[in-house]
Amino acid sequence: MSIIGRVPIAFNNYSSLKDIINNNINGIIVPSKKEGRFSNKLFKLMNNNSFRISLALNAVESSKFNSIENIGQCWIKLFDTLP
Repeated sequence: MSIIGRVPIAFNNYSSLKDIINNNINGIIVPSKKEGRFSNKLFKLMNNNSFRISLALNAVESSKFNSIENIGQCWIKLFDTLP
């Protein structure tokens, strides 16, 4: 099975990360400066096909939220509320 999608794995270095990644759902968030934990999570991701595929498919789905159409509509709604 070939899937299109990648699993984001990132250190929790900025506050908006959790707006993009839901840990263990559409990616992996690792606490800052925990390189050992990063390695362990990456190893699990590489060696557990079902986990990797699940996260990759969820990442593709969640990325659709950030499409130009969706984001554009959010901006239009915001501007419509301004006096």
